[in-house]
This record gives sequence, C-alpha cells and structure tokens, in this order.
Amino acid sequence: MSKRIILFGPLPPPYGGVATYMKALVANFGDTNIRVWTYGGLKPNDAKARFVAHRKLGTLWALLAEGRNARILDASHFHLEYPNLLLVPMWLVAKWGLRFEWYKNVHDGSLPKRYRNFSFLQRWLFHRAVNSVDKFVVVSEDLRRWLQEEIKVRQPVVVVPCLLPAPRNATSPLSSETKAQLEPYLSHVKRVCSIGVFFPSYGFRDVAEAV
Repeated sequence: MSKRIILFGPLPPPYGGVATYMKALVANFGDTNIRVWTYGGLKPNDAKARFVAHRKLGTLWALLAEGRNARILDASHFHLEYPNLLLVPMWLVAKWGLRFEWYKNVHDGSLPKRYRNFSFLQRWLFHRAVNSVDKFVVVSEDLRRWLQEEIKVRQPVVVVPCLLPAPRNATSPLSSETKAQLEPYLSHVKRVCSIGVFFPSYGFRDVAEAV
C-alpha cells in the first residue's frame, strides 16, 4: 500500500513567502491524492485540506487521525526554525509512535544567523528535531551548505527553489482598493517586488530603504 502524502504548511490568506509556495505546490499537484494540513488564517473550503489549530494541540489530533506511516512534507516554522517548547517534543514523540516519515521543508534564510543567538533550550530542541528528520528540502544552496557543513546533518539535503511555476488560471481580478494602492507602483518602468513576512530579522526594511 502506498504511503499517504501530507503537505503541512500555511495557505493564504494571509499571503507570505511560505503560504505562496504552498499554494503553488498544491495547485501543481492537481488532482493527485495529496492531503493538505494548513494552519493560521482562514479555514480552507476544500475537502482535501484539514485545518490544524496548532496552538491548541491540533497537530496531535491530526497526527493521530491521519499521520500513521504517512510521509509528511513539513513547511511549518514551529518544529525547527522557531522551536516551540511544547510542539517540538510532541511532534517527536508522535513520530516515534506513529512511524511517519518527516521531510522538513526549510524556507527561512535567516535561520543560520538567528541560530547563533538561540538559547541553550532552543538549541537543545533544534538539535533533537534535526536528528529526527528523515530528509531535508531547502530552498537555497546557502541553507544546504549550512546544514551539511555547520550543523553536520547526515540526512540527505535536497535543494528545491521556492519559485515554483505559477499554476494555470491562477490569476484573479484585483479589488478597486488594491488597484488604487498599486497604481503608483505600476506607474514605474522598473519595479522591485518581494513576498514575505516583515519580521525585523528578514531585512525587508533594509531592502525597502535601499530601493
């Protein structure tokens, strides 16, 4: 029997780098038998998607219901990049008990820099998580080198850039309010566009000021 495939990560709205990636990934899988677990934002109106209230231990109920022997591509932030004191141990115990495969999708290019300032507890959780991953999927060569050369991971690390091709028929009309807000931007011949969450460590403010 083939393994259940689960994509675990945020879907828009709100829009951000990982959410946009997840939306494109789901769209490009089309009608294949892929299960989606999403969190944050709005509950999806899609039978293939399960809303996971991770702050209320929803991850545990999702794992117990559908996670046994599954293969999970995990693009969440709370199991590795921002190790959560409760969610990381729960995930690792569930992995041991339910025997699912954990493919960790790492998007956060700020992780190597932030890791230097992790507390002792954060580092301990981080390394427990790293040791439990079956395979890493990262979005850049820099993350691959960091994991292999500095963190010394022994598992395979595959680079898959986050700029997936846009799904067909993905365009939707903009609201009049959005068009009005974009008008000054679209009036320029040269434009700079970036998608992501405006955390201070991500450096978007520096990019905006430079432009």
